[in-house]
Amino acid sequence: MDISAYLTPYKWKKPVLVGSGVEGAFDSHAVDCPFVFRHNDHFYMMYVGFDGTGYQTALAESDDLLNWQHLSTILTRDEEGSAWDSRNIAGTWLLRDNDMHGPGHLKKWNGKYWLVYHSYPGDGYEAGSAKIGLAWTEDESLMSWNRLEKPILVPEDGGEWETGGLYKECLVEHEGTFYLFYNAKDKDEGRWIEQTGLAVSKDLVQWTRHEHNPVLQVTPDAWDSGFASDPCVLRDGSHWAMFYFGFNYKTAQEGLALSDNLLDWRKYEEPILTIGQGQAIDSVFAHKPSVITHNGIVYHFYTACRRPMEGDATCNIFPEFRTIAVATSLPLAIARLRTEGRPCPIGLDETAPRLSWSFLEQLPPAFHQQAYRIQVATSYAGLLKGEADAWDSGFVGSGDHTAIPYAGAALQSRQRYYWKVTIEDEQGMHYDSVTAWWEMGQLDSRDWQGKWIANPSATEESKGASRFRRRFDARHEITRARVYISGLGHYELRLNGGKVGDHELDPGWTDYDRTVLYTTYDITPQLRSGENTVEIELGNGFYHVPGGKYAKFKDSYGTPTCLADIVIEYATGACETIRTDGSWQACDSPLLFTCMYGGEEYDARREGENTASWVPAVEIEGPSGKLTAQSAPPVKVMRTFGPKSITNPKPGFYVADLGQNFSGWPRISVSGAAGSKVVLTCAELLTEEGLVNQKWTGSPSEFCYTLSGKGVEEWRPKFTYTGFRYVMIEGAVPEAFSAEAEASLPVLHNIEGQMLYPDLETAGGFECSDPLLNQIHETINWAILSNTKSIFTDCPHREKLGWLEQVHLMGPSIMFNYDVEAMLKKVLQDISDAQLPDGMVPTTAPEYVQFDDTLRRFRDATAWGGTYILAAWEVVQRYGNPHLIQKHYEGMKRYLAYLTRKSDGYIITEGLGDWYDIGPAGPGHSQNTPVPFTETAIYYGLSVVMQKIAALLSEQADAQQYKQLTASIQAAFQQKYWDEQAISYATGSDTALAMPIAIGLAPEEHHGVLIGKLVRQIAERGYQTTAGDVGYRYLLLALSRAGRSDVIYRMSQITDKPGYGYQIEHGATALTEAWDGPTVGKSQNHFMLGHLEEWLYQGLAGMDYRYDTETERYSIRIKPYMPDDMEWAEAWQQLRPGYARVRWERGGKGEPSLSVTIPPHAKGIIYVPKAICGQAENVALPKGITRRQDEIEYTLFETESGSFTFARHKVTVGEYQNKA
Repeated sequence: MDISAYLTPYKWKKPVLVGSGVEGAFDSHAVDCPFVFRHNDHFYMMYVGFDGTGYQTALAESDDLLNWQHLSTILTRDEEGSAWDSRNIAGTWLLRDNDMHGPGHLKKWNGKYWLVYHSYPGDGYEAGSAKIGLAWTEDESLMSWNRLEKPILVPEDGGEWETGGLYKECLVEHEGTFYLFYNAKDKDEGRWIEQTGLAVSKDLVQWTRHEHNPVLQVTPDAWDSGFASDPCVLRDGSHWAMFYFGFNYKTAQEGLALSDNLLDWRKYEEPILTIGQGQAIDSVFAHKPSVITHNGIVYHFYTACRRPMEGDATCNIFPEFRTIAVATSLPLAIARLRTEGRPCPIGLDETAPRLSWSFLEQLPPAFHQQAYRIQVATSYAGLLKGEADAWDSGFVGSGDHTAIPYAGAALQSRQRYYWKVTIEDEQGMHYDSVTAWWEMGQLDSRDWQGKWIANPSATEESKGASRFRRRFDARHEITRARVYISGLGHYELRLNGGKVGDHELDPGWTDYDRTVLYTTYDITPQLRSGENTVEIELGNGFYHVPGGKYAKFKDSYGTPTCLADIVIEYATGACETIRTDGSWQACDSPLLFTCMYGGEEYDARREGENTASWVPAVEIEGPSGKLTAQSAPPVKVMRTFGPKSITNPKPGFYVADLGQNFSGWPRISVSGAAGSKVVLTCAELLTEEGLVNQKWTGSPSEFCYTLSGKGVEEWRPKFTYTGFRYVMIEGAVPEAFSAEAEASLPVLHNIEGQMLYPDLETAGGFECSDPLLNQIHETINWAILSNTKSIFTDCPHREKLGWLEQVHLMGPSIMFNYDVEAMLKKVLQDISDAQLPDGMVPTTAPEYVQFDDTLRRFRDATAWGGTYILAAWEVVQRYGNPHLIQKHYEGMKRYLAYLTRKSDGYIITEGLGDWYDIGPAGPGHSQNTPVPFTETAIYYGLSVVMQKIAALLSEQADAQQYKQLTASIQAAFQQKYWDEQAISYATGSDTALAMPIAIGLAPEEHHGVLIGKLVRQIAERGYQTTAGDVGYRYLLLALSRAGRSDVIYRMSQITDKPGYGYQIEHGATALTEAWDGPTVGKSQNHFMLGHLEEWLYQGLAGMDYRYDTETERYSIRIKPYMPDDMEWAEAWQQLRPGYARVRWERGGKGEPSLSVTIPPHAKGIIYVPKAICGQAENVALPKGITRRQDEIEYTLFETESGSFTFARHKVTVGEYQNKA
C-alpha cells in the first residue's frame, strides 16, 4: 500500500490553538476535536472546548492555517434546558466537499449547511452514553444554528459493540447518499473497546446502520488494539481515505485505511502520525484527525496531549495539556501574509498595495531569503494553476519581505486579488506560501453612485441622532454583496434587523474637510433574496459637537450625513447597486442626545415603526474631504468588566466598581415601568462620601436611558465613550438592593463595562519575577489601550484629542506590545491634513481645537509637531516600510524648513518644553528646564533623522543640506547652553543633562561626567526624577545606553511620589496624567509618562530590534540587565521576519542562563552578561555563533537565526521556542 500521499512528517512544534484557561470560559480546561474547512475565502476551524462541565462548540479563523483566532461559540449549553443535548454539544463535522486535494469548501444540501454533533447526558468529562444530533443553518456567517429536536442516532438501537455511546462523527455525501461514520464504544465505564461504525441516509433524518458494522475494527495485539476511531473520510481520486485514531491503552496515534466503496476498508499496519518525544506537545496523545490540502500541501490537524508543565494555560481533568496541533506533508517556510499590513483586507484603495510575509520557526538555522517571486491572480483557481493574470514578479534577487509594492496590471475597483509568494534560500531551495487575498474598494470618485443624504429635520443646533432606511428587493440568487459606507460623525448600519459588522465608532476621526473615511463590509451572509431593509443611524461624533452638557469645545462641520453604495452581484451575472439618495426615508432617532463629551440620552419609548415620522431624506453636498478607505484596524468591544462590588452610599444612589479604569461605555439590563429614567454617571474616582467624582474629567457627562416598559431591556451607548472605573446609578435599583428599595423604581438586573479599542495584533509580551514591575507593565498597557481609538488620544474623557508628542515618545513602548503600522499610517495622514500652509504642524491632529493667541505654545511645540518626522522614521526602522517617508517626504521637509525659519539663530524659543515635569509648582508648564533648551534639542534630533531619510531616498542634495543644518543647530545649542566651567547644560536638571546625551548633542568626551552628575543627583533625591513628558524618555535612554540600568531599576522600585509604584499603591489601575497619581487628581488614564515600558523590553529583558535597509534583514540586539534581587525576566516579539524571544534566569543553584530565539532571515547581536558566561575564551561555540569582543560586563556574540542558550562555560543550540 503506497501511503506517501498521506504522510505528514513535518510537525508544527507549537499548538495552533490552546484553551483560554479563563475560569468560566467554555474552553477553560481544554480544546479538542478540530474540523478545518474553507468558507468564503477564509480558513475556519470548528472545535470544541471543555470547561469541566461539558463540551461546547466554537469557530476559529485563520489566514495561513497556522495562526488561529477564536471567533465565537456556535453551539452552547442550555443551563435551564431539559433537552437531550442541553448539557454537552460537541460539533465535529460540517458537510464539505469530499476531495482531499480540493479547497475544502462547505457543501449545501437543500440550501442549508449541515453539522453533526454528539452530546453526553451528564455533567463532567464525557459522562454517560452519548448520542448523535444534527444541526443546520442558512446563515453564511455560520454563527446561528438550528438543531433537530431528536437525535439522529442513539446507542440503544445498535449492536453490543456500541452500547456505551456514539460520538466523533464524520458526514460524507456521495452520489445522493449520506454516509455517517461515527465512534462507538462497547460500554460506558472501565476499559472499553472503541471502533468505527457507519450509517446511511437519503434525507439526513432517517438513518440505517451498515449491516457489517463496525466498518473499522481494532486489531488485537497491535498499536490500535483498543481504539480504531475518530474517522476523517475524504476522497482521493478513485478511492477513499480514512484517517483514524488508534490506541492500545498506552499510546494514542493516527492511522490510515483505504476503501474503494466507503464500506470495505483496508488498514495500513503502522501508524502514520506517531506521538512526539520528550516534552513535545503530542508526547502522550496524537488523535482526532482533520485533514485539508492547500497549495499542494497536506495539513493534518489533530488533538495533541502531553503531561502538564508549569505555565500551561489550561489543564484538563486528566493530568494532561490538551491542545490542537498540525503536521504537514512538506516543510513550511512562510506565514503571516499581509497586504498593507493586514491579513486579507477588504476595501483597499491603494493602487500599489504593499505585500509582506514572515518566516516560520521550522526553517533550518541560518536560513536566509535570497530571492522571492510574487504571483497575483484574479481567481483562486487560476492562481492554483499558476495563471498569475494580474502580476508575476518573476524571481527577484532580494532579501526584502516587508513592504513589496504591487507592480502588476492596473487594479480594478471591487475586484478580489489572490496572491502567494515563493522564496528561494541560499541553497536554491524553493518554498511556497499559502494563498492570501485582498479586495479593492471604490478606487475612483466616479465609482460612487450614492449621494450624501441628511435628515431634513436636523440642523447645526441638533443634539440627537437620525435614522435612515430603504427597502429593496434582491431579485435573484446572490453570489456576493458589499456595502461601501461613510456616515458622519459615526454610524451604525443594520440589515434586516441585524447589525452589520462588529465595528464601533466608525468611521475613524479625521479633518473632514481634508479626508473622509469609508468602510467596506461583506454583507453576503445577511442579504437575502427577496425583500430586504437597510437602516443607517447617524451619531454626531467629532463631525458635530453640540453643547448642552460638558464639551471640550463646540463646533460643527455641518449636519450629520451619510453615503453608501450597496453593490449586489447575482448568479445570473447581473450587478445592482442600491445607493443612498432622496428615495431613502429619514426620521429622528430615539437617541435624543449624543455628544462625544457629554454622553447620550436614549428614549426607548420611541423605538419601532411609526410611519408618520418617516419623511424623505434630503440630498446634500456633503463634506469636502477626499473619500478614502479606512485602513486602520477597526475599534471594537474588546473586553468586558463585571462589577466587583455595588454600594449604596446615599439614598437613591448606587455605585458599581468595575475594578479597572478603562475607556468604553456601560451596558445595562433593566426592567421597569415605561417612562422611568435611569441615569448612569461614570468616573475614575470617588468622592469622600463614595459618590462618583467628575471634577477632573468634565462634568456633566452621563448616559441616560428611558425605559419602554417592555420586559427586560438591554442598552448601551453607540456613538461616544468615556474613561471610567465607577458607574453611579440613579433611577433604578440593583437586584441585590431591590428588596429594601422603593417598589416603583426599575430593577437593574445587570451592569457591566465594555472596553473599546482597535482590533490590534499583539506584537509582544513582557513578564518578570518582580510583581511590581509586572504591575507597572500592566498599568501602562491599560492606559495605552484606553487611549487608542482611531487616533492616539491624551485621555479618554476630558479632551480625547490627538496630542502628538506621545506618538513618538511612547511609540517604541506601543510597538513592543502591538502592531500599529496601519494605525501610524493614519496618524501621519492626520498630521499631513493638519499641516498649515507655512509648514507648521500643530500639536494635535486632527486639529479640532486651535490653540492660538496667548496659548500659541499649545499649538506650536517641536516635540509635538516633530512626530511627523520621528513616527515616519520609526515605521521604517520597526516595520521595514519606507512607503510613508516617501509619501510624506515633502511635508516633512516643509516642517523642518518652518522650524528653521522661526528659529532665532537655530534656537527654537517657544513651545511647551518638558511638559509636566516635577517642580515646586503643580504639574503643567516646564519648571526645571528652559523651554528653548528642550525645543532646540528636538529640533536637532529632527534634523539628524531627516538627513538619514534623505539619504535613504537618494535625495543626496537634501542629505547634505540637513548635515549642515545639524552642525549649525549643534553649534548654536552648545554656545547657548553648555557651561564649560560646570561641565553641565543649562540648569543641570535631569532633562538638561540627559537629552543632549540621548539625542547626540553632547560631545562624547563629556558623556561620562554628565552621566555621573545625573546619577548623583537622582540618588540624592532618593531615586526620584524631576523629568516630564518629554525629558523622561531621554533620561531613561541616556542611563540605559550608559550602562546604568541599575539606576533605572532603583527608580522603578520606589513607592513614594513621584513614581509608578506610588500610583499603584494608591489605587491606580491605569497610568495617571500626573506623577502624583490619584492623590493629586487630574486624569487617571494617560499614557504619556509610560516610557519605562520601553526599558522593560529593551533594558531589563534586553531586546531591541531594527530593520537594516541595506542588508534587507532585521538586526536583533539582546543586552539584558540582571538585578541581583530578581530571579528572571523574559520578553517576546512577533517581528516582520518571525518570532523572537529572550529569557534570562539566575538559576536556583547559581547557574544563570540566557535563552535567545532569533527568527529566520535575521541576525542576532547578543551581549551575554559575564555573570552567565564568565570568561568566554574557552567556550566551544556551535555553528552559527561567532564571538566578537569582550566588554567589562558582557561578551558580545553574533548569531544567525536559531534558538541558543548561554550558560556557564557552554552554549547550546535548541529548537525554536515559542509561546503556546
